[in-house]
Amino acid sequence: MSDTERQICEALLNVSSCLIGGTAMGKFNSAKSSKLFLESMEEEKNPERTRINKLSSRLTRRLKKDERLTGDVLEFALSAVRDDKIAEKLKSGAPLSDYEKHMIDGLIRMTLA
Repeated sequence: MSDTERQICEALLNVSSCLIGGTAMGKFNSAKSSKLFLESMEEEKNPERTRINKLSSRLTRRLKKDERLTGDVLEFALSAVRDDKIAEKLKSGAPLSDYEKHMIDGLIRMTLA
């Protein structure tokens, strides 16, 4: 666990202990923990991570609808797929089996972890 993750967990524990103890929601044990809590509630600041999350969502949605992948979504899927047969199907727009869709979705999730 990284330092930032540990600090966010501590901040969330502070918030939960305040709620359990009946303390007002706006009061935290330290200014640092309240800042970390507010930052964790904001949208991610890393634009590359946000872009990857959006591509992953688009890919999953288009696979479920059996839509042809194009542009950035196609390139994103091809970057994760290691099977030449599936890659050719993606490029040509041929229909994928449920198993192949599941493999692509799993590979994308593994690359995001």
